[in-house]
Amino acid sequence: MARLRIIPRLDIKGPNLIKGIRLEGLRVVGDPQDCIKQLRKFQQAGVTHLLCAIGAGAIPSDIVQESMRCIADKVMPAFQ
Repeated sequence: MARLRIIPRLDIKGPNLIKGIRLEGLRVVGDPQDCIKQLRKFQQAGVTHLLCAIGAGAIPSDIVQESMRCIADKVMPAFQ
């Protein structure tokens, strides 16, 4: 059986890039343990791939980089 892949999409609405309507409520936010807990639910539902939009918007690059390091060091190892 083929594995299910769910890849979020972004849409263009006028001059704005927006999240696809069907993806509302699928955000994963919180400290590393909260994120792991939320992501486990996706994993149990059969999700095998995620597309992360880290710092989409006007967030300073140092904060985005810190978030990416945190995900790499503390969240991703839980799914290896």
